[in-house]
Amino acid sequence: MNLEIVIEQKAVDEIAGAAKWYSEKSFIASKNFEKEINEVFKYLQFTIVEHRKALADIRVLSLKIFPYNIYYIKEEAEKKILEEEEARKQHM
Repeated sequence: MNLEIVIEQKAVDEIAGAAKWYSEKSFIASKNFEKEINEVFKYLQFTIVEHRKALADIRVLSLKIFPYNIYYIKEEAEKKILEEEEARKQHM
């Protein structure tokens, strides 16, 4: 399943700030940070995994290498799953 990833401007700004901070420390660290962020977004786009909930429906996924968390809501994925389950039940 290919899910749409919507990144709010506040999150874009936060990620850009973290990438800038890493670039001031090390060019390689900055590139690795950006690579890991992109990998996380691709992972979330194609994966329906239940990560731990941080608050209400907000889920959190920690980066593997860098001390950084991605907080997200899985609204559309859950809706699609429920719709598919309902469609299957109706055809049984």
